[in-house]
Amino acid sequence: MKITSKLPFLFFVFLMSFYVSAQEIKNVENLIVKEWTLKSYEMDGQTFPPKEKHKNDRMIFYSDKSVESISADEVQKGIWSYNKDSQIIYVVDQKNKFDMQVKLISITDSECVLEIENPKGTFIKMNMISN
Repeated sequence: MKITSKLPFLFFVFLMSFYVSAQEIKNVENLIVKEWTLKSYEMDGQTFPPKEKHKNDRMIFYSDKSVESISADEVQKGIWSYNKDSQIIYVVDQKNKFDMQVKLISITDSECVLEIENPKGTFIKMNMISN
């Protein structure tokens, strides 16, 4: 008798945890969706301003899951998705089907820190600000 009386409660707790998890993902995704401009980058513990040709580098995440990456005046378009457990933003380039994984280190309404691994195996943190 006691077990069956607890089942509705356990089911409710399960549903609420699923709802909260879905809300957390939605909240992070809502923060991601905007235009982010490169403010500085960190490599090997040192922070650097963007090089002259990268001063206008930015990423624009749209709510329809499309994304534009503008670097050195080259535009790449693709789609994005977010995995809460790994805190990875997956970006797939539309043209070349190139797959990029971007680790979301931190995010607020006006700033975010993204980390990527370059082809040499070095991790680069990109300090971004919203426009």
